Amino acid sequence: MATLLFTPFPGRGHIHPTLKLARELRARGHRVVYAGPLDSREVITKEGGEFIPVMEEQFPAGSFAPFAAPTLREHLSQVRLFVRRAERALQAIEAGALDSLFERVRPDLLVCDPLLPYPALVAHGLKIPTLAFNTNVPQPLIYPFLTDPNISRFFWMRAWLIRTGFAMLAMLGLTLRLGPYNKRIARRYGYPVESLATEPEYLVRGLPEMILAPREFAEPPGPVKSQYLFVGPGIDLERSEPDFPWERLAQDKPLVLFSMGSMGGYSRTLEKRVLDAVAEAAKARPQWQFVLAVNPTHETTPFDGVAPNVVAVKYAPLLQLLPRAAVSITHGGFNTVKECIHFGVPMVVVPLAYDQPTVGRLVERKGLGVVCPPKTLTSEILLRQLDLLVGDPARRAAMTTMRDCFHQREKDNSAADAVEQLLQARPGAPGKGLQQVS
Repeated sequence: MATLLFTPFPGRGHIHPTLKLARELRARGHRVVYAGPLDSREVITKEGGEFIPVMEEQFPAGSFAPFAAPTLREHLSQVRLFVRRAERALQAIEAGALDSLFERVRPDLLVCDPLLPYPALVAHGLKIPTLAFNTNVPQPLIYPFLTDPNISRFFWMRAWLIRTGFAMLAMLGLTLRLGPYNKRIARRYGYPVESLATEPEYLVRGLPEMILAPREFAEPPGPVKSQYLFVGPGIDLERSEPDFPWERLAQDKPLVLFSMGSMGGYSRTLEKRVLDAVAEAAKARPQWQFVLAVNPTHETTPFDGVAPNVVAVKYAPLLQLLPRAAVSITHGGFNTVKECIHFGVPMVVVPLAYDQPTVGRLVERKGLGVVCPPKTLTSEILLRQLDLLVGDPARRAAMTTMRDCFHQREKDNSAADAVEQLLQARPGAPGKGLQQVS
């Protein structure tokens, strides 16, 4: 059987989607080895995964903890510290720090997170096939101006402003100039510099890219130059979940579940605005039960018990709460949205950053919920949307259709099947080669 090397970004939202795949591959006789910074260890080993730490000197434990500084000055200090650590890590990779990992594991296939693309360059040099394991929606949905030649001039200008902004941040020590490092690392491993991808989060072009969602939900419009493998959503119903005060839940009230994800640190002002709006909405609806998962960057004290119908925790056992929920208020993280769909729970999406506005638009476009911009969110606006969603038959029908699609695709097109097809397609392996999973 084969050996697979998984290199996920060290965050719950990137590790959790790999767990079910790793478990299924191990059950089929394959060896799965995880590698990454120390902050990945606990989540992986708790689920029985084999883990090898890398970059321990450059990224000591706690390096990837969410930024939770109370002031802008302290927040910027945290960012600069992380940037310095990242630069030392790139210098180590340039000097060959990942070579010993590949020598030790000798993988038949690398499963690489696009947010950490450098193992893919090492794999290229060793002629090891690589699968880009995307825990997000396809990139053209997030950055349409990168793939659509007919996109408006506004988006091209926006892209230029973003690049200019990053250059200025690099001058302030708040981000890295990745280009020179990317080129030197590419040369070390024999990857043609002129072929390096310039899109966000990608370096190596042409890799098969796994999307953990059905085409019916996440396929970009129009022609897309990428080898996407759309598979089942890969929700790990067996994963460990945090403890919860179940005795405080009212069994006779509709449950409204609020979750701001596992990361936080997007914008404390926006996050506080959202939390306050949800708390005020809970006070106005004593006939509903509210559970608030405020994430690790906020304390529960200001919200827990703010009304008799409110329970606030840092992390909530979403997989156990969602089957009871009438509606979910979410930041729009891709994993949380998929879990809501799996259990058929309509959503109010309050997107805070990154891909979340894109995911929110998908939810709204598919009739699975509504989007409320955080900058203008009030308890009154939130209550209007909650009143519309709780018991809305039209949205329930759309959600039921998408939920059934998710369940069927998980049966028909599992991620483990797609990975085994890739293993069969590698040079020297028996079999007919890779077939597009749809």
